[in-house]
Amino acid sequence: MINDDEYRRLRLQFLPCIVECPSAVRIIAPAKKELIGRAALLPSVSWYRQDETVDKFGAKRCALMEATADMSQTAFCRSVARIIRRNIESVSIDVAWVIDKPELQKEYEPACCLGMCKMDHVDISRAPILPPPSKEEEIRVASFVASKYNLQ
Repeated sequence: MINDDEYRRLRLQFLPCIVECPSAVRIIAPAKKELIGRAALLPSVSWYRQDETVDKFGAKRCALMEATADMSQTAFCRSVARIIRRNIESVSIDVAWVIDKPELQKEYEPACCLGMCKMDHVDISRAPILPPPSKEEEIRVASFVASKYNLQ
């Protein structure tokens, strides 16, 4: 993960799993294996990296890396949010953040789970209504789908 931002962006994935929700949402939710969010589809992911250091008291500070992304900028996240918002007042979702090889890459690369979080009974009814996608976002998503299925 020492390479450039584009290298990292192609490998960052988030894997949401709906744990608890009304049956209306469970019926229209995609199968779990299809729920893979890729940072490559996000308009911008900013990265912060800090190498291992020693503070003035001699305590060792571990190396760290942070990724910041606005999830509301993707059509996938907005459509999921609209479905959930219309049908329930609260939901329980687990999300794993994973570094894995890019989707179309054939060569093996090691993968790891960076962390997991649980959004337990978050009151979505108070969440803002998201704006429609921009033209640039629609073009980016369409070109990604076209390249994935060789439609170019």
